[in-house]
Amino acid sequence: MAGDTHDFEYYKEIGGDDGKNVMHHFVNGGGGAYLSIGTALDFPEPPAVTDWAFYPRTDRLRAKLDAEMPLWKQPFWQWIKWFKGWPASVEALSGLFDFNHAPFFQSFMQVRVERSKRRVVLTLYGVDGPLHWRDLQTGGVVLPPEANQDGPVEFTVPME
Repeated sequence: MAGDTHDFEYYKEIGGDDGKNVMHHFVNGGGGAYLSIGTALDFPEPPAVTDWAFYPRTDRLRAKLDAEMPLWKQPFWQWIKWFKGWPASVEALSGLFDFNHAPFFQSFMQVRVERSKRRVVLTLYGVDGPLHWRDLQTGGVVLPPEANQDGPVEFTVPME
């Protein structure tokens, strides 16, 4: 798990000759920090990994920026939407796209080690409480079989 100032990201990477080596990558960003807009505005085709998720969703991020973008920043914002990406690093643009008005997209993660069940459960929260699967943008098989879009986001990682 790594931290950052912009968003939540999850990637599952499968490796090894037998395909049994699984590595779960988590980026849990923005917990308590200013709101730096750094989530993806588009996702590569094909993605580097099959199973992935991130928060906030690009449609909700675009809606926030469309609603809050001052007139003097509109030409730059239109250029970004046209090319579906940031023209420079997010850190270089953080001053221009620093929006400190609700809704905020910071995320917080509770990590629970369940030794008796030999697993780690990671639960994702936003500023208003638990995030739900519908709040994330996902690809591949990320949603657990027993979960639904209205359920809370929990990742269960076996301890092996």
